[in-house]
Amino acid sequence: MTELTPERLAARAAQEAAMRRFTWQLVAVGAVILAVSAWLAGLDFAVGVLLGFGVILLNFIWTKSAVRSVLFSERPRGLLTLSFLVKFGITGVVLFYAILRLQVDAIGVLVGLSSLLLASVVFALDPGRSRR
Repeated sequence: MTELTPERLAARAAQEAAMRRFTWQLVAVGAVILAVSAWLAGLDFAVGVLLGFGVILLNFIWTKSAVRSVLFSERPRGLLTLSFLVKFGITGVVLFYAILRLQVDAIGVLVGLSSLLLASVVFALDPGRSRR
């Protein structure tokens, strides 16, 4: 493990702040997409958007914590691969069940899943974010 110097601690704090800001931007983008979709396409479509957004938000949080635990602890890196496989397996089962068995709108789910892409664009274009 590398020594945590003041520079490394400052860099880590800046990274944590950026991740928190991105997570909140993801939530904000998801809320806007959900509200617009409920207004324009109705509640059935909005349920699909909510499911897709919930899945992508949970996946993002789970991935963030898994990567952080591998980078900043002595856990074996093989667990990261196993974590990704389990995460994608669970995601696939949930989406399969929701779309085919519960008749959730598949296009709405795709719109909800795309909120991560839109939040990434918003984060990249954010003028308040410090540039190096």
